[in-house]
Formats: sequence, structure tokens, C-alpha cells
Amino acid sequence: MVSEGCSYGRGGRLGDGMKQKLIDTALLFAITVFVMSVIAVLHFLPISMPWFAPEMVDVTTVNMTTVVAVTAEPTLPPVVIVTPEIVTTQGIPVAIELPEPEPTPTATAEPELIPLGEFKIYAYCPCRHCCGENAQGITATGTTATAGRTISVDPDVIPPGSTVYIDGQAYHAEDTGAGITGKTIDLFLDDHQAALEFGVQYKAVYLAN
Repeated sequence: MVSEGCSYGRGGRLGDGMKQKLIDTALLFAITVFVMSVIAVLHFLPISMPWFAPEMVDVTTVNMTTVVAVTAEPTLPPVVIVTPEIVTTQGIPVAIELPEPEPTPTATAEPELIPLGEFKIYAYCPCRHCCGENAQGITATGTTATAGRTISVDPDVIPPGSTVYIDGQAYHAEDTGAGITGKTIDLFLDDHQAALEFGVQYKAVYLAN
């Protein structure tokens, strides 16, 4: 009776050991599967989520502009996320063309105008009646008389080459004449009829300084 009891007791202890072995084996197997799963996941993650692989991401800041270059595989060319001023991708210079900046318009200073008073203004043209038999359309200063620009003046009142303003229009003192003395101006026009129609007018004249 005693031996049977002892035999039963030993058998019970052997069963507990086998159970513990099975538990340890199952636990080790589960840990192995988990570790292999994690390794597999980490292996495939960089393909779809490159930020998990720092060595595959290059961030460059140039002129306050951040440039990010990402590659799916180290052997593939980089995929560049473009910002206005890309200079490098993964340390490799990239030549790009930036648009030329538009020139800033510069303000033109208004000339200082000196009032010369009121002048008596005539008009003349390049015909022989107005300029004599040798009329060739060349002024006393050597320029070609041009309507809207040339006027004949008394050089003692308005220096030749000066710019004067009449009714807001700029004219150049390029010509002189025997009959133009004092506060008198002869305004050049293209044809004789226009000069006749202009007649005689009185205008305020300003000298540009």
C-alpha cells in the first residue's frame, strides 16, 4: 500500500514538471514569433514610411528655405519635395533657374521751374517764307527743328540749349532769329498753315533749372 502511494506521489510530481516544460516552450515560441514579427515589420516600414529610417532622409536649409529629400531605397534616386529655392538633394547640388526679379521703378525727380513771366509767342515753320531762301530745317544750335520740341528764343533772355515749359509742355531753346528779342518766343510747327492758325498768343514761361 505504501509503495503504491509513493508511486502515485512520484507520478504527480513528474506531471507538474512536464506542464512547466510545455509552458516554458510555448512562452519561448511566442516570444520568438513576436520578435520575428517585429523584425519583419521594421524591415518593411521604410518603404512606405521613410521617416522611420533617418539615414534615408536628407534635410537641407539654404537661404531660410528647407529642402527635404526622401528615398524609398538607398540605391534609388532621391524623390525631391520642391520648394522655391532648391540647392541640394542629399548633398548633391542641383542647378535651377530662378525668375529674374522685376526692376523697381525709380522715381524721376521733377525739375525745379523758375518763372520767367509772360511771353509773346509766335509760330514758324521750315518754309522759305518763315526761314528765308536758305531754309534747310537746321537750327542755330545745329539740331534739326522738330515740332513739339524746338523753339526760337532771344539768347540774352533764355540761354540756348535750355528747357522751358509752356502750358506744361517741355520745349528746347534750339533756335534764334533776328526778330526774336526780349520776352518773345517763336514756336516751331510742321507747316505754314498751322503757323498762321496759331497766330500770336501770350503764355507764362518757366525755365527748368
